[in-house]
Amino acid sequence: PPAAQRAPPAAPRGALGSGPPRLRSSSVCRRQAVPVAMEKRSAPAEDEGSAEANGQLVDSCAGAASKRARKDGAAVEGAELENLIQERVRQALAARATVHPLLRETFTPNDPVHGLMHLPAIVKVVVDTLTFQRMRHIKQLGICALVYPGATHNRFFHSIGTAYLAHELVKGLRHRQPELGITDRDLTCATLAALCHDLGHPTYSHMFEVFVHGLGREKRAEAEARAKEKGLFRISEAEEAEVLRYETWTHEQASVFLLKELFEELRKPLEEVGLKVDAEGDDFACISELIDPPKKKLEALLDSKNLHSGWSGIIRGRPVEK
Repeated sequence: PPAAQRAPPAAPRGALGSGPPRLRSSSVCRRQAVPVAMEKRSAPAEDEGSAEANGQLVDSCAGAASKRARKDGAAVEGAELENLIQERVRQALAARATVHPLLRETFTPNDPVHGLMHLPAIVKVVVDTLTFQRMRHIKQLGICALVYPGATHNRFFHSIGTAYLAHELVKGLRHRQPELGITDRDLTCATLAALCHDLGHPTYSHMFEVFVHGLGREKRAEAEARAKEKGLFRISEAEEAEVLRYETWTHEQASVFLLKELFEELRKPLEEVGLKVDAEGDDFACISELIDPPKKKLEALLDSKNLHSGWSGIIRGRPVEK
């Protein structure tokens, strides 16, 4: 074609205004950055997390460095990019060194879906208690395994997986929305609440709840029959309270009951990771309320448009501002 119609020669990749800068792959960056990062570490390897965790750290730093380079619009080549990644790794390791050992993600159970799940060490402290280990014997799917032999999941690993997903969710929120002011205490409370949400499940899980509620109906019918024989119009207050315990029983109530036992057993390590009661909230109440919130009271406040003003009257875990 005539010279006037020819396309101008393409600018070198990475030139200003010509597209994204030339960046080396994160795998190459990781291979070069890891040795330097490891040399800079002063703490033992087991205190900094697993090799997989460090690999994720370097990949994360590589991604952040690449994003920064694209934003600046400048070409970033080998040595320069490597130095940028190494600086990010040093900063991340320095921040990690200030974290309490029980908050470091050194508990890494292997999940068939998610692979290695990185969780803070305080999770393992809870998992190692007899109260939590009991859930190894509680079937997730009740009696379904009698029909589907492969349906053998248990509440034990289900709870660990729930803790992992909650941990990742809140970490993601904190990273993407720093204006929310999510603290380490908030993250720990959410993680532990997810971990312990099924502590109270009895044998056969939800099937047992059906049994208990049915037993409550039987007890009410018996109590009403006795009252009718005596010429009374209603059962006594003591009998009513006893029947309601069966009719309204939930595994969440049992979970909170066992959770209080755990709080007493693990008071020292929980306080070491920063859980406490102060102006920012009652962390122990927060975990309980996340597991078994007063739903009806909250819904009533929401319907009456008094949720903001009435929050502190029913929720102790966190103030309404949080």
